[in-house]
Amino acid sequence: MRTYRLLLLVFLLVFLLVMVTLCMGCSNGITKKSDNSVTDQSDNTVTDRNVNLNIYKISSVKELNSLKNIFINNQFKFSVEYPVKWKVKEEQYLVATIDHNPSPDGGINIFVESKPDEKIYVFGQVSQVRFGEPGFQVESFVTNSGMKGTIFSNEVDGNKVIYLTFNDVFIGASMHISIECFNQNKEQIMNILKSIKPI
Repeated sequence: MRTYRLLLLVFLLVFLLVMVTLCMGCSNGITKKSDNSVTDQSDNTVTDRNVNLNIYKISSVKELNSLKNIFINNQFKFSVEYPVKWKVKEEQYLVATIDHNPSPDGGINIFVESKPDEKIYVFGQVSQVRFGEPGFQVESFVTNSGMKGTIFSNEVDGNKVIYLTFNDVFIGASMHISIECFNQNKEQIMNILKSIKPI
């Protein structure tokens, strides 16, 4: 009986020691702030969550020529070309942490004519990209590189809504663009979609 109590006491002490060590390791000198940033108390630097180590950012933008840039995403293994004059914003893939779930995708928002409400999102995803909703026109689609997919399109509330999925890769695109903007930029928009290719 005495041995049992001694073993139980040793076990509890080891358990408490492990818990204290884990708790200290979890905090590691970092405290949350309400402005979606992280402050490292060891040197009082502030790092925006969009550039801290929780982000798996492996992408680049290169100039193809005076009219086009190419976005390359090595995480999801795809590239897409877009007009140099149009603004873009990268959507980064986030790995899971204690604070948030992982994002299922990562890619680039291309703002048509640099208008913030007129965007094309080209992305890679951790699983097969699927879409199926009633009322959408369905057409086969082939990129310049020969990659086959399907375009789902519809006009909803004055917007042209398009989803693009591919057969054998985890790459897709989506857009919600005003019909007027789509009609004015249709050739460039379709060239963007046709330029998507696996790398």
